[in-house]
Amino acid sequence: MKKIIRNFLALFGLKLSKLSSLKKDWREDPFEVKKSILDKSSTQLVIFDVGAYVGNVALHYRSLFTNSIIYCFEPFQSSYSKLKEQVTPYENIFHYNVGMSNYCGKSSFHSNKFAPTNSLLATHLKGSETWETDRLDTQEIISIDIITLDSFIEEHSIQNIDLLKLDVQGVEYQVLQGAENALRGGKIKMIYTEILTMPAYEGQNYLDEILQLLRKYNYKLINFYNLSLTNLGELRQVDALFIKE
Repeated sequence: MKKIIRNFLALFGLKLSKLSSLKKDWREDPFEVKKSILDKSSTQLVIFDVGAYVGNVALHYRSLFTNSIIYCFEPFQSSYSKLKEQVTPYENIFHYNVGMSNYCGKSSFHSNKFAPTNSLLATHLKGSETWETDRLDTQEIISIDIITLDSFIEEHSIQNIDLLKLDVQGVEYQVLQGAENALRGGKIKMIYTEILTMPAYEGQNYLDEILQLLRKYNYKLINFYNLSLTNLGELRQVDALFIKE
């Protein structure tokens, strides 16, 4: 599998980078890898959790990076309510009931049978085949507020983002498009994003497109994590970590 991935990345002028200073088990844990890199910073870290769901990842980041400010974004009201309840006790975690994309305004939002699969995008006809379950079946379509990363950065005078985490069910590419100014200006140090490699949502972007987009802004791929495979062994989803070169 590693050889196949390396050959594929070579087509885009990319390669996997090893962090030789880390212990072997650390390299397999994306949180430990991020901690090893970001712990070198002597300043207060700024973390954006886009697609925060109920806040579990944000709380994990808080435990790893005690000297940090964490901004959480979750558009689905039910999930947001649980997120708010979990993170409200912590003064360094801020929460916003909005989604992110490449524009600001209102958007349709698909509430699915399994809440973590909720998306701005409609479920692909092959979605249930890809995931071998009906958890992407849409139960309701609602309206939500949408912003861009660049607009939030400008409105809140954010100087830099040390870690941008994306888990937005097929809209990762659009969120990155909405962060063009920040990416071009080198304001985002690290990006950790979920990437779909098989059909799940209509209009989703795929691995090669995200690799090309981030390469355009001089982001280096560190590694892939949490590979999700079908019963036939096909890669359908992966998490990827990038660092600004």
